[in-house]
Amino acid sequence: MWKLPDLCSRFLLRHILPYDRLRQNQKILLCMQALYLRDDVSDDLDRYYVRKISIWILLTGAAVLLAVLNIAQNRILWIFVGTSLTAMILVRQDQKLYRSMKEREYQMIIDYPQIISELTLLHQAGISIYQTLSRIVAQYEKKGKRRYAYEELKILVRRLERNSPEAEAFSRFGQRCHLHCYMKLANLLTQNMKKGNKQFVYLLQAEVMAAYELRKNQAIKRAQEAESKLLLPMGIQLVIVMALIMIPAVSQLSF
Repeated sequence: MWKLPDLCSRFLLRHILPYDRLRQNQKILLCMQALYLRDDVSDDLDRYYVRKISIWILLTGAAVLLAVLNIAQNRILWIFVGTSLTAMILVRQDQKLYRSMKEREYQMIIDYPQIISELTLLHQAGISIYQTLSRIVAQYEKKGKRRYAYEELKILVRRLERNSPEAEAFSRFGQRCHLHCYMKLANLLTQNMKKGNKQFVYLLQAEVMAAYELRKNQAIKRAQEAESKLLLPMGIQLVIVMALIMIPAVSQLSF
């Protein structure tokens, strides 16, 4: 079903549409890099845009075909419905990607207090930063459940194992996470490497308190968002109940 539309989409994408400009969409690019946990997402971007154009070709083509087969009536309506439906699906596809990114950020914020607590405890026990991060990653791998924050830590440990400069590895870790708390952690690790760990433990302890406060605020915000989403269904139910009560009463009134 998708083979012919995919071929047409690849031709349009490569030779007619502004492909370079599409690939420079930073929001889509950052979302894919974060969700797929790699820097090179060119193939994923190709598949993403090819699928979007394929949907546009299928739905718009179907609308035009129905308009042509129709008996000279409502042709414009068919085309309008087809293009509108296509636009809705394409926008929804982008929104799905953004929602996945928000879920990733929420998951990482929830995991941050646990990570910073483990880092603080192990470092206080006299273990080096590299060994501490390696132990955290090893414990995570035993669980077998994918968590984005720990996956980013795994990438950081792999960089350090390949003898990458620590300052560069920590900086890249903060940039990849795209969250203020992890950027702050990356700065703390960099400062510890440059200035020593005289105040590092105290800074980590303060960060533990801030991390739990951040998670609490995030949970409250999440609950408020869930409550606000329930307002519309509750309002609709109220209108339906009022209509069920009022319509029979009004119909029985004699004027």
